[in-house]
Amino acid sequence: MKKTIISFIALAISGIAMCAEPVTIGDLEYILTSSTMTAEVNGAVSTISGELIIPSKVEYNSVPYTVTGIAQGAFMYDDEMTSVSFPATLEKIGNSAFAGCKKLTELEFPASLKEIGEAAFTGNTNLEKVTCHAVEPPVCGDYAFAICQELYVPKESIEKYSKADEWSNFNPNIFAIDESAIDAVRVGGEVASQKVVRDGQVLIVRDGKLFNLLGAEVR
Repeated sequence: MKKTIISFIALAISGIAMCAEPVTIGDLEYILTSSTMTAEVNGAVSTISGELIIPSKVEYNSVPYTVTGIAQGAFMYDDEMTSVSFPATLEKIGNSAFAGCKKLTELEFPASLKEIGEAAFTGNTNLEKVTCHAVEPPVCGDYAFAICQELYVPKESIEKYSKADEWSNFNPNIFAIDESAIDAVRVGGEVASQKVVRDGQVLIVRDGKLFNLLGAEVR
């Protein structure tokens, strides 16, 4: 009898979590899961004009959550979005999450990414380059990338991507990422800061310290 009651309570709690209402943090909406302390981006408060920066962590009622997912249809048909900065914690992008975002020309996925949903980037007719730092090709739904020209992946993973569902559609334009690439910013002839890529995340080196694109120091 006790097991039945416990199972019922667990099911009820699970149902509540699945039906959770989105909360607004900054310019974005999130679905929070307290059992795993994770957050899924549910969309934006208003149309994103220019660059969309998705943080790796958010706080709600002083409680931190790690951003691991982007919900189905979260930014579908956002015609003003020109670029997306994905966090190094991202694991899943939902179905049609960025479908019809026609101003996107490049995408760069972190090493943490495991799954891209069906038609996630379909209809992005100006998409020219996709970079994915994941060593294992993320599972892709049908038509994840309807139109694209080039794919860049870790050198040791080129063969895996060339045989993986959906990713193989990029053949023969699958190339190795140049992980050593560094862009220097010069002020008055001297290097003021440098841009590096670490674990799929773009970081800025300044005064011997690492900072993310939001200006927060990374340790």
